[in-house]
Amino acid sequence: MSHFLQIPKEAYWLDSIFKAIANTIKSQWKPEVDKSIAEARANWLVQLLDIRGWAHVLADVRHMGVPDHGYGAQLLVLLLTPSDMSEQMQSQYWDWLEETILKRIREESPEIYSWVIDRVKALISDAVSRPLDRG
Repeated sequence: MSHFLQIPKEAYWLDSIFKAIANTIKSQWKPEVDKSIAEARANWLVQLLDIRGWAHVLADVRHMGVPDHGYGAQLLVLLLTPSDMSEQMQSQYWDWLEETILKRIREESPEIYSWVIDRVKALISDAVSRPLDRG
């Protein structure tokens, strides 16, 4: 089973799948989609996004912390909301994200949670330190 996915040869394909799942999760929060339906769909999709259940079979990346850091990177992608998402939908999305994922990760995997928080802090620090483009 450890040879079912060939990394790094198929890494681009796998990354594309993960991005599609993350984007589909975010796309559930629209005014025309009932909140309970959006949450149910997102809960199902987020299970597909979690690599920690199977990434250990990738012998070449197992020792580099890929299952945990890879999942942390996936969480970072979920933290970015689309710019065209309304404030109301963002609020519902963030409530779902906090309740369903972040709270659980903070309690069950504090090392992943800390890693994500450190990356967010670094991104904010980097953004603040960049000069504004006044072009």
